[in-house]
Amino acid sequence: MDLLYWAKPDQIYDQHIEQCYEIWVRLWKLKEPYIEQWLQEIDMPLREFRIKSLISVLFHDIGKLSQVFQDFMEALREGKKIERSQYFRHEINSAIFLMEYWHKRRDSSQDAFFPYEVWAVLGHHKALERNWTSFEREKRRNEWPELSSKSIEYAIGVVVDILKEEGITPPSYQPLISVNNCKNLFFLKMRSMLDIEHQGLYDHFKLSDKRQIYSVMKGILHFCDWMASSEHGEKRLLYLPQTQGQLLERMRQKTQNDGKNFNLRPFQKKCADQSGNILAIAPTGSGKTEAALLWAINRPNPRIIFLMPTMITSNSLYSRMTTWYFDGKESGLCHSGAQTYFCLEDVDPIKVRLQLLHSKALIPPLMVATVDQVLNTGFNTGTWTLKEMALAGSSVIIDEIQAYDTFTLGLISETVKKILRLGGRVMIMSATMPKVLREHFAYLLPDVREPIIAEENMQSTRNEWHYMDCELDELDDFVKEKLDWGLRVAIIVNDIESAKRTYYKWKNQYDAMCFHAEFTMEDRLEKEKRIEEVRLLVATQIVEVSLDVDFDIMLSECAPFDSLVQRAGRCNRYGGKENSQFIIFRASEVSKKYVYKKSLTILEKTEQVLKRYANGLLSEQEIADLLEQVYDGLDIQDEKYHKASCIYSEVAQSEIFYDLPFTEEKTRDFDYLKVSIIPIDFWEKVETYIKEGRYALIALYEVPIGAKKYFALRSNNRYQENTHNLSVFHVSYSSDTGINI
Repeated sequence: MDLLYWAKPDQIYDQHIEQCYEIWVRLWKLKEPYIEQWLQEIDMPLREFRIKSLISVLFHDIGKLSQVFQDFMEALREGKKIERSQYFRHEINSAIFLMEYWHKRRDSSQDAFFPYEVWAVLGHHKALERNWTSFEREKRRNEWPELSSKSIEYAIGVVVDILKEEGITPPSYQPLISVNNCKNLFFLKMRSMLDIEHQGLYDHFKLSDKRQIYSVMKGILHFCDWMASSEHGEKRLLYLPQTQGQLLERMRQKTQNDGKNFNLRPFQKKCADQSGNILAIAPTGSGKTEAALLWAINRPNPRIIFLMPTMITSNSLYSRMTTWYFDGKESGLCHSGAQTYFCLEDVDPIKVRLQLLHSKALIPPLMVATVDQVLNTGFNTGTWTLKEMALAGSSVIIDEIQAYDTFTLGLISETVKKILRLGGRVMIMSATMPKVLREHFAYLLPDVREPIIAEENMQSTRNEWHYMDCELDELDDFVKEKLDWGLRVAIIVNDIESAKRTYYKWKNQYDAMCFHAEFTMEDRLEKEKRIEEVRLLVATQIVEVSLDVDFDIMLSECAPFDSLVQRAGRCNRYGGKENSQFIIFRASEVSKKYVYKKSLTILEKTEQVLKRYANGLLSEQEIADLLEQVYDGLDIQDEKYHKASCIYSEVAQSEIFYDLPFTEEKTRDFDYLKVSIIPIDFWEKVETYIKEGRYALIALYEVPIGAKKYFALRSNNRYQENTHNLSVFHVSYSSDTGINI
């Protein structure tokens, strides 16, 4: 062919399509067994899905062959000024072409299903919304650019051999119906086809199944397009190349580097040998992270998605994975603060942008993310179709399951069903998992009869547990005595103001640190680095799932029993200390009235159990037995749980193909909203970052506070006006204690 069309300023059209196809072939080989299993359940022939998916990939960019788009590419290549108001979204022409092709195939009885491929193509660059706002410029345009018969013939010629090889009748060479004839009808026609009441005209699937067909098909197209655009022919890993044996060798190297002998523990071996889903219960220090990885990689062409409860735990795990077990090129990190994390690691900004883009879609074969990044797929937000496609056939690990409220558990449960439906498998992990949780997930995971428990650790004891029916202030002499002996002490309270008051009491007497949620990220990271050096830590429940710390003595305000177990895991964490103690004191009225008001019954039962049994050494098994006493009779499928399930169902039934704004997303049922503000002391630094274009670093100086505090600051005229619409406030801030209002 003598014609030359550009798909991108540095990539010609036929190269891009050929690379998309090459990636599609590799991806299809990887995903086909799992897609076939799911399609059989909904009674859709695999071949029909395959044809539609392939057609979407081969023709998704045919709209770029219009003269308007080619002129735009030429201007970019020559560095000329571009009049963006003249730009036209090529997806429209691609969709019109595919709609005609679908009609012809349907008329010839070669297609009996809804044209999912048309909507996959129409929405593969920008959000597809009910009101079509992302197409406003095109709606206002007087005339739409058209594809010539020559360009259509060229595009078909690029792929005709592929179509024939697949047994697909190529489109005819005749030009499209004039796009300007259908300009005024295009969006009306598209909207009418997506209307729920019209869906029964096209095929027999349930609405939720239609949504899943669309999401996976669009996810495949999106994946191929991104990979072909970013790699320019370079083969990117679609799955992890390591074997279980190679991973074991890296674990051995890490253990030896830590000065320890490596032995695969019985718990780890049981997980490594399991091919199906798993419930895993293992006390702190049992090596459950390594057990999970050994399980996850024990599958052909493995892909791993490791989900954590917080950004901090995700960062820590990602660092551990890429330092010891996996190459950074095959790994990804996904949460709202990931960009700042990489900037702090001094990674090339260009590479960061590409890495973040791919990680947001769960593209790397090893992904570490907060659980929210998978839960939000059920809300049709962000890169939800790419993420749902990524779930197909992946091994998904959900850690710290006890950390979630019933609303989030409802979302997790619906997501687990989706993962299984798409041929993925799931491992649910925790150091504490009461019977009600075990039975719930055992029901969801059909091949799980009982959990895999680190039995070899269950008879071990680490700490003496003591319940003291008194206030924290009454334990001052005890704290002073232990500190004077040279022991490291942690005091954990349930609210930030109590942490500040306690810190002020001790800070002039001992090397102390105050740690809670209301610090800038810069200070929080600095505190995490030196936390093992301080004699006295005063903190909130932030230590439960965020810190890898080890103390000789811990005093904790009473909290729900599973939270106490997590806190106790930071006392004598590695089991090498003698006479370590975990002291629980009475919960304050603030805790009962505000912090744990929704779980007050559990808090009261915890106090009752502790009064009877917390009077000496407790083995891990005894702790587990006490946990059962506290949570006996608890029903996690409460109103909030069912509310979460219904939200997912409503989206799947009504917003089948539409992308929804992030404002409708909610994955946690927080008692109160958190809002990030910037104390005025940091405004000069922030302005510097803005001028330098280093926007990700602004997050270093944001402090999360409760909405009540935020609106109080607003009402007291503490807001600092600025042209960037950032929440800058005149508030006192100290690196010792954080925000002071």
